[in-house]
Amino acid sequence: MRKEYEWSVQLRMLRRQCGFDFAGLACAIRGRRTLLTWQEASGNRNRNYLKIVLEPGKGIAGGVFQRRKTMVVQNVLLQYSESERVHTPILLAEDIQSFVAFPLWKDEEVDAVLMLGMREIDSVTRERYGQVQQILSEGIFGRRVIPESYEAALD
Repeated sequence: MRKEYEWSVQLRMLRRQCGFDFAGLACAIRGRRTLLTWQEASGNRNRNYLKIVLEPGKGIAGGVFQRRKTMVVQNVLLQYSESERVHTPILLAEDIQSFVAFPLWKDEEVDAVLMLGMREIDSVTRERYGQVQQILSEGIFGRRVIPESYEAALD
């Protein structure tokens, strides 16, 4: 079975099980320079996410990749200025208003980023975050998640 199909099935199951509007997987492509590309999504409004290519530190996936830390954002409009939102293309492409993004680890380095988003503000509750962490405790896409508290992810 193609890995993209497996990823699609896992994203759809995770998104539905935890009640998110969007789930996406961005993978690192290592070469002369590392880039991140959104490889697969579920609940997406279009396929524009496939055109997004990010450097570490840029966009949601690039920021999580570089910081190596889970990120929870409850209100995109409050936490990102208009100019910052322009540099977070996945938020614009999918109209994400709140989200959680996890670094996915493989062989002691961040290899991918999993983002789960909502199209309403204040939707990544402590309970929903705990549910996702519990599901991800076994790993996903052949990668693992290092557990972080909800409070640490909000910083």
